[in-house]
Amino acid sequence: MPRGAFYFLLILAAPVVAQDCTQTVPIDVLDRDTGAPIVPLTAEALRARMGDTPLPVTALERIPTSRIVVLIDESGSMGESVIPAMSLRSQGQSLRTIKQALSDLMEELPPGVSVEYGLFNDKWLFTEAFVSDPKELRKRIDDVTSRFGKTGFGKTALYDSLHEALLRLGKPQLADTILLLTDGGDNKSQRTAKELEHEFGVAGARLLTMMVYGPEARLGLVPESEQSGLVQQLVSNTGGSTLAINSTSGFWTDKKASAAFVQMVRYFWQHQVLARYVAHVQVPAALRTEKKWTLSLNPDVDPRLRHGVVVYPHRLSPCSVTTAIAR
Repeated sequence: MPRGAFYFLLILAAPVVAQDCTQTVPIDVLDRDTGAPIVPLTAEALRARMGDTPLPVTALERIPTSRIVVLIDESGSMGESVIPAMSLRSQGQSLRTIKQALSDLMEELPPGVSVEYGLFNDKWLFTEAFVSDPKELRKRIDDVTSRFGKTGFGKTALYDSLHEALLRLGKPQLADTILLLTDGGDNKSQRTAKELEHEFGVAGARLLTMMVYGPEARLGLVPESEQSGLVQQLVSNTGGSTLAINSTSGFWTDKKASAAFVQMVRYFWQHQVLARYVAHVQVPAALRTEKKWTLSLNPDVDPRLRHGVVVYPHRLSPCSVTTAIAR
């Protein structure tokens, strides 16, 4: 081969050398004592590592728009009469109170936020699109509720329903979120928690839960309730958070105590569900599969961070993620 042609081939080959890329991940930075978000922040407040290798955090920004899928578990274990002889009144009142609080919040959507709503047991049903107008969203929720039929009945296809919720997001957008009200059980899905973790990573979405703990979970009478730990792990790995709900406490029948919990639901919605920080993290080109990493706070640049905790997805994806969620 002529020497000139050889050098020409080298020039052509040079651009294909792998380069680092930037991944965008949703995060929350909270005061560990109060749960309140710590804002505003800059990228200098964060330190990232993958093993012994530091990862540059190139930017930290608040996102003015977001999409939320609100997904409600209506299976038999989430019914109002799971164990009629035990805490029936509290169980029913707690679920009604929580659902009403969510309904009220979805009628107060801030600008830039749109919602799609779904119900599931061993089947699932969603509204047809993301909606930002509260009145239109109310109509669509009423329609889905009417078409879904009997609630508090049937088996639980939680992971399959989460898969369907991710499909609703379509092309990933920054700060996509799924909010799940459930007791964490699954006795019907074809998919597993591990598969869902990968799908959430591909979608760039986070999972937040309102986790209901009832008498059947406390007494171990319903085997599927033991799976709530798998859901909690999925929440942690996607950078989400959880509001725990004791559905059998007697305070649900006390108006003042119940009203106080409604305020907790509102706080969770405003400061966790609607939180819209994303960090831009530089990922090495040599990374070929999802890998664990750590993100920590730098109190040297901001004294508030001494009392802070950062919530973030526990795995980073490689630069060339091309996998799509299969239908």
